[in-house]
Amino acid sequence: MTYKNTARDAPYASTCKDHDEYLQTARHQSPWCAVPGFQFETMSFDMMHLVYLGIAKNHIPSCLKILKLYGYHYEGGESDEKFLRFKAAHIRVMVWWIAHKDNLVLQLLNLCCHSLAKAQALMDDAGLILNPDEASEISRMLHQHLRSTEFLASWCWSNSVMAFKMRPKHHYLWHVAMDVLTTRVNPRIHHVWSDEKFLGSIKKNSVPLPRQYGPKKDYRAVPSCPLRLHGQNGLMASVLQKESLTRLQSIRIWVNTIQKITTKKISVFVMFTI
Repeated sequence: MTYKNTARDAPYASTCKDHDEYLQTARHQSPWCAVPGFQFETMSFDMMHLVYLGIAKNHIPSCLKILKLYGYHYEGGESDEKFLRFKAAHIRVMVWWIAHKDNLVLQLLNLCCHSLAKAQALMDDAGLILNPDEASEISRMLHQHLRSTEFLASWCWSNSVMAFKMRPKHHYLWHVAMDVLTTRVNPRIHHVWSDEKFLGSIKKNSVPLPRQYGPKKDYRAVPSCPLRLHGQNGLMASVLQKESLTRLQSIRIWVNTIQKITTKKISVFVMFTI
């Protein structure tokens, strides 16, 4: 049972478990099961890592490669003049479709991009809980994207074109398309753009370590204990994990302002060397 099969009736679909079956059969349950409101089906609802930081890294260059292969590109003025007249993206797509109505690869390329973009747009416009029509349309668009991607990957493999590689994250996206029908939870609910950016800033500043603080095998610059300070006249620190301070061998604090001081809030972070 390969994950590259993205059909609705794929063989592995018969082995999927819901939340109740997972609680009854799992030998080692996830700690998240103790959190009120947690559902096993929503564990794959992470469109940020599945799409933007996942399949999009391969999907976008693959589309450009296919367009380059068929001559639809703008590099060096080599494209046909009629395509340079139309600046709107939807007009170009319509012209490509009409001009190559018998070219199945370009048709599916358009369908593959359109279905994913429409699914993302539906998620953006919907609330945290989807109505039945929204959930059904999102599921249909995601399945359409997966099936067209599967065909394009097969075509590229048969024609020795290095594009459209099927990744395990496509299988995760298949679970999203299936589970969104039953849970009706918006898959965008778990987006953490600001938190990821905050942790990325900490990581960027915590990787270097001066030599005078000891060999690298004994000392590590570790991001720890984010602080968020609030207040107008004074600064009041939030709760700090005091138990982590007792295990420090040597403490060196770097305070780096990551947000300009406003009248209500200033955000800083603290890193410790252990």
